[in-house]
Amino acid sequence: MAYFLPPQGLQQLWGRILAAVLQPGLQDFRDPELFVEAKGTKLLFKYPDAPSDLLAVRENFDCKLHHVLDFSHICSDRLYVDVSNETCPLHDSVPSPEAQTYLWRRCCIRHHLDHLYDGNIPKSGQNFYHESMLRDAGGMTTLTPPTSRLRRGGILYDQMYSLTKEIIDAARTFPFL
Repeated sequence: MAYFLPPQGLQQLWGRILAAVLQPGLQDFRDPELFVEAKGTKLLFKYPDAPSDLLAVRENFDCKLHHVLDFSHICSDRLYVDVSNETCPLHDSVPSPEAQTYLWRRCCIRHHLDHLYDGNIPKSGQNFYHESMLRDAGGMTTLTPPTSRLRRGGILYDQMYSLTKEIIDAARTFPFL
């Protein structure tokens, strides 16, 4: 369930919610939290002269995020940001005008995991998904190790997938199921 609310009424609505949960019998709802989700923002950060290093990208993102949200109302230890890196063919690198996509090879995913886990990949915690019924192409999801620099930097979850996932995700339909 989702509702889109105009910003003018949010403070009054939140005040009513906080007052309501103080009523007898509603103690199960104490300490309510708001969850904010922003889908489809990828194109805000894709442009020809976009910064290529992660720090500059993150600073650009933080600037836009602080422009949209009032951080005086946000618990920074409860803020999660989904960061992604997308590899696309250069426009002039492909001889034909056909659309192109890159797929993750199993060996490349393994190499990424080896780097992520400092050579000590655990037996569980990763899920491999085959791509287009190919043996050596697919995607993977994994949790970052609790002791890793990524986890300390706020990255809890790692996903590797091709852009074909977005087509299936958009329609929430899957072939052959």
